[in-house]
Amino acid sequence: MEKLIGQLDELERDHSKKLSFDGFYHKRHNIIKSVLNQQRQMYDNSGSVSERIVSIDKHYIRPIVRGKEIKAVEFGAKVNLIQVDGLNFVEHIAFKAFNEGTRGMSSIQYAQVLFRKRVTHFAADAIYATNKTRKYCSSHTVPIYTSFVPKGKKSKDEKQRKSITISERSKPEPNKQRYYGYSLEYIRQMLSDWLKGNLVSSKKQHNQIKTSTV
Repeated sequence: MEKLIGQLDELERDHSKKLSFDGFYHKRHNIIKSVLNQQRQMYDNSGSVSERIVSIDKHYIRPIVRGKEIKAVEFGAKVNLIQVDGLNFVEHIAFKAFNEGTRGMSSIQYAQVLFRKRVTHFAADAIYATNKTRKYCSSHTVPIYTSFVPKGKKSKDEKQRKSITISERSKPEPNKQRYYGYSLEYIRQMLSDWLKGNLVSSKKQHNQIKTSTV
């Protein structure tokens, strides 16, 4: 690759007046140079490099280590979702790893901007229960009730916390919620009933035609 890049650079220098390249070519050329430099660093240091490019076409994608049994590393966008009344909204999206647990405050603020209403209840996984988010929720004159397990003795809003845990956190995960949130299970059931009804009516018509032709 280094030899080919050198030959291309030489052609550009020698025939700069005759050749004209657009911005796409120069951008792609720089990306390939960056990949070459990263590969050289990995070879020399026998390790990984930061901001590693894994695709020339999609140079903004970064490997995200999930630590899952099936897929230890994933590629693509990572999103932080908020869910209001069964509807999901993307609060943050990035093509490299980030800690969603630090986005508790921004999630609350984003919901308030979206609906122009003050958030009174906040249900989230334990990863969001940082000291910063806890302090933010309790610092208001009227505190934001959360589903976080309290540190130390039980808090005054224990009833509200349990009600949030039961009503909100028992809902399906986001991928299933897309199905249930828009009542698609009812549409599917109605479609199934409609097909059954049509099959029954078509059988009746077929039987009537058969008996009339005998």
